[in-house]
Amino acid sequence: MLWLLQASITAMHVPSNKTDRLALLKFKQAIESDPQSVLSSWNDSVNMCNWVGITCSLRHQRVTALDLPQRNLHGFISPYIANLTFLRSITLSNNSFLGDIPQDIGRLFRLRVLRLSNNTLGGVIPVSLVMNCSNLEILDILINKLAGKLPKEIGFLVKLVRICAGGNNLTGDIPPTIDNLSSLETFRVSFNNLVGHIPDDVGHLKRLLFFHIAANGLSEISMAYNHQLRGTLPDNIGITLPNLQALGLASNQFSGRIPASLCNASKLQIISINYNNFVGQVPTNFGNLQELWWLGVGFNNLGRNSSNDLDFVRSLRNCSKLKILAFNHNHLGGVLPNSIANLSAQLNLLLLASNQVSGNIDGAVFENLINLIELAMEDNHFTGIIPTSFGKISPAIGECQILEYLFLQGNSFQGILPSSLASLKSLQVLDLSRNKLSGQIPKDLEKIPTFLYLYLSYNNLEGEVPKSGAFGNASAISLTGNAKLCGGVSTLKLPTCPIKLSKQEKKKNFKMIIAMVSVAMSFLVLTTFVVVYWRRKSTYKSTSVLSILESLPKASYRRLYEAIEGFSPINLIGSGGFGSVYKGVLDQ
Repeated sequence: MLWLLQASITAMHVPSNKTDRLALLKFKQAIESDPQSVLSSWNDSVNMCNWVGITCSLRHQRVTALDLPQRNLHGFISPYIANLTFLRSITLSNNSFLGDIPQDIGRLFRLRVLRLSNNTLGGVIPVSLVMNCSNLEILDILINKLAGKLPKEIGFLVKLVRICAGGNNLTGDIPPTIDNLSSLETFRVSFNNLVGHIPDDVGHLKRLLFFHIAANGLSEISMAYNHQLRGTLPDNIGITLPNLQALGLASNQFSGRIPASLCNASKLQIISINYNNFVGQVPTNFGNLQELWWLGVGFNNLGRNSSNDLDFVRSLRNCSKLKILAFNHNHLGGVLPNSIANLSAQLNLLLLASNQVSGNIDGAVFENLINLIELAMEDNHFTGIIPTSFGKISPAIGECQILEYLFLQGNSFQGILPSSLASLKSLQVLDLSRNKLSGQIPKDLEKIPTFLYLYLSYNNLEGEVPKSGAFGNASAISLTGNAKLCGGVSTLKLPTCPIKLSKQEKKKNFKMIIAMVSVAMSFLVLTTFVVVYWRRKSTYKSTSVLSILESLPKASYRRLYEAIEGFSPINLIGSGGFGSVYKGVLDQ
C-alpha cells in the first residue's frame, strides 16, 4: 500500500516537472534572436534546473524563478509561461521583448516579482494580473509602450510594495483603489499621459517612500486627511507622509504654496516640483532635511522680486548632502547671498537663471563649491565685473576643476574677460553673451581642451580673435555684435587685423629707425657743412674777382678803338661763337 502511494506521487511529480520543461522550450521558441547564446544550454543534455536563468525548488524540482535580464534577447513572451505555475519571480528587464504581456500570466498566483522594464512591450496591463496575483510585491513595467489605463483592480494587490510604470503611454487617472495598498513604498508613474487628480486618501499610505508622478497632465491633488485642497499640496503633507523619501511632482499643473510641513518628512532625499505653478516663498526650514540631495523648484512663480526671496538659501547650509539646487525661472529677487559659500561641497548643479537677482558677484562665495559641474546665473540683473577669482586655482571658483557649464549671459557684467577662466580645464560651455564686457579675448582660452561652445556675442570686445582650440571651429563660437573684433579663422568672416609686430620685431625696427635717423642726421649735418663751406668759398671767390676787376684801369670806347687800330685784322687774335678777340695797347 505504501509502495502504491509512493508510485502515485512519483507519477504525479514527473508529468508536472515535464510540463515546466515543455513550457520553457516554448518560451525559447518565441525568442527570435539570442546573440549571447544564453539559451544554448536549454537542451536535453542538460538538466532543466541547470539551464541558464532557471531556478528550481529543491523538493519538487519545479521552476520557481525565470531570470534573464540584460541578455539582448529579442522576441515575444510566450503565453506558455503561464504553465510555470510554481513561478515566484520573473525578471526579463533590459531586453527587446515586444508584443503584449500574456493575459494568462494571471494564472501565476504564486508570483511575487514581475520585472519587465526597458523593453518594447505594448498592449495593456492585463487585468488578470492585478486580480489574481494577490501575492505580487514588485510590479516593474517601466519604459515600455504600454497603453490604456491603470486597472482599477490594482487595489487588490494588497501586498504590493513597489509599482513602477513610468515611461509608457498610460492614460486616464490614478485609480482611487491605490489607497488600499497599505504596504506601498514606491509609486512611480512619471512620463505618461495621466490626467485628473490624485486620490483623496493617498495620505493614508504611511509606508510610502517614493512618490513620482512627474511629466503627466495631472492638475489637481487632494491628499489632506479631513479636507480637500484642489490644485494645491495640503499643508500637512509632511505630517501625513512622514516616511516620504522622494516627492516627484515635476511637469504638472500644481499651484499654491510649497507646504512648510515638508520639513517634517525628515527622510526626504528628493523634492522635485519643477515646471508647475507654485507661488510664494520657498520655505526657510528645508535645512531640517539633512538627507536632502536634490531640491528642484525651478520653472514656477515663486518669489515677489523682494529682498528676502533668497532667505531659504541660508537654511540649506545644514543639507550637507545637497548635490542639486535649482530655483531657476522664477521671480526671486534680492542680492545673491554670501551664504551660498556655506552650501554643501558636494553640490554639482547650481541653477538660479532667469530671476531678478541683482548686485555684484563675490567670487569668494564659490570657494567651497569645488564639485560644481554646472553654474547657471544667466538672465538676472548682476552688475560689476566678472570676478578674477573665477578660474583661479585658488581660492574661489577656479577650484571647480570639474565645472563643465558656466552660464552668465544676459546680465550687466563689465570690464575685461578674465584670462583666469582658462584654468577651468573641464569647461565645455561658457556663455557670457549679452553683457558689457570689453577688451580683448584672452588667448589663454585656447588652452581649454574640453571646450565645445563659447558664446561671447553682444559685448564690446575688440582686437584679434584667437585661432586655435575652440576658436578653430566657427560653429562652436558666437561673436556676433562685437564690432571691433578682427582676425580669427576665415569662416568667421571678420575683418583683417592691422599687422602687429612682436616685441623683438618692434625692438629691431626701433633700432633700425634710430640708425636711419642717425645716418640721416649725419648726412644732413655733413651736407649743411659742405653747403656752408662752398658758400663761403664762392663768396670769397666772387669778392676776389670783383676786387681784381675794380683794380683794372677804366677806358672809353674811343680809346679801345684806337688801341686796336679800329678792329684791324692785324690785331685780331681769334674768333668764335661768342665773337672776336683783339689785342691792343692803351696809352698811359
